[in-house]
Amino acid sequence: MQFASIAPAAITGVVGLAGIGASLLAARLTINAEDKRGYITEKRRIYAKFNAAIEDLWITATSSEDFSAEPGRSHYNQAMKSLSSSNYEVSLVASGKVSELSKELADAMINLAYKLRMGRSRRVPPGFEDEFEQKRGVLIALMRVDLGEKMTSNINSI
Repeated sequence: MQFASIAPAAITGVVGLAGIGASLLAARLTINAEDKRGYITEKRRIYAKFNAAIEDLWITATSSEDFSAEPGRSHYNQAMKSLSSSNYEVSLVASGKVSELSKELADAMINLAYKLRMGRSRRVPPGFEDEFEQKRGVLIALMRVDLGEKMTSNINSI
């Protein structure tokens, strides 16, 4: 057998293998991109659920419902459970600062709701809402950065 007769077949084989390798690499990159998109989508869902749970507990705790009787007791318990469980989810997927701040805000809201439920106060302490919303704004900005969204404001001061 002469080299001239083997060379075209060898070249065809090498080109074929290179094509298979390129296809495998492209498939792997596509899968990695899809995995990342799925992960970001799941994080976004968890962050949205956490923020909705804060709103739900706020509305429940500041309502005029009687928490010592039904349906007020069930509404209160469900709102507390929702915030606690969504905060645990955030702690599993969030970066350090997002996790720390979400826990701080969840604890503050749970403590406020508990005080309101126990009748120690039927009013939100002065300044609580403003300070809470300021911290929550920072948390939402950090969550957006963690999700890879571009920010128009300067978040470096956080």
